[in-house]
Amino acid sequence: MSEVMTSRVVTSNASSTVLDAARLMVEKNIGSVIITKDGRLEGILTERDLLDAVGQGKDVGSMRVSELMTGKVVSVKSNTSVVEAAKKMVLHKFRRLPVVDHGILVGIVTASDLTFDMNSPTINSSVSDYMTRDVCTASLDAPILEALKKMVDRKIGAVVVLDGDAVLGILAERDVVRLVVQRKNLSGLKVKDVFSPELITVEPGTQISHACHLMYYYGIQRFPVVDAEGRLQGIISERDMIEAMFYEGKKD
Repeated sequence: MSEVMTSRVVTSNASSTVLDAARLMVEKNIGSVIITKDGRLEGILTERDLLDAVGQGKDVGSMRVSELMTGKVVSVKSNTSVVEAAKKMVLHKFRRLPVVDHGILVGIVTASDLTFDMNSPTINSSVSDYMTRDVCTASLDAPILEALKKMVDRKIGAVVVLDGDAVLGILAERDVVRLVVQRKNLSGLKVKDVFSPELITVEPGTQISHACHLMYYYGIQRFPVVDAEGRLQGIISERDMIEAMFYEGKKD
């Protein structure tokens, strides 16, 4: 695990404000902040935690990290194998795992870190084998609160933004974190005011190995899957990639 983990972990403490933790996520372009005390793991605050709170109408700007973080955190040791870490991610549906040795935080490993270390070029499956076909979508003019409620209710990290049948972009957890930092009043916002229009798509027949390469190269967490005419067919995430790596690897 030590060869793939990130050892320079962005941390905060439980008494910090959620707003300060969100600023760290935006500044560092990361999806979580690890909560420590005297170097020991106390919890984790993720984009999903912020999304759930905002989607439920909570005023996160007035909250402390201790009120929102997850305290019981699944972790791995630095000598844990990549396959075992992938198994934990698949079983618990996580995208990241703190790395802890003798009670001290020494790093973090993410789904992106693992996909490139699990011999993805040997995986022959295609995106259609692992993508989610029931995609949650939103129109440009949909109220942002309506889109966030969909994400919270379905426990998903993004909705695909459509204009008719045309795929225009994604509204994701990271966009919500930016709203938190900007202290935006969400009641008057629409999806078109917030979503990310920069879009990379893949087709259902794309090999998992190539999709992994694109995800790693562009540093993004999910792709809409479209057919040759650009019509939405599904969505595939980095966690889906880990499932592909893990289950295909077990066949060998």
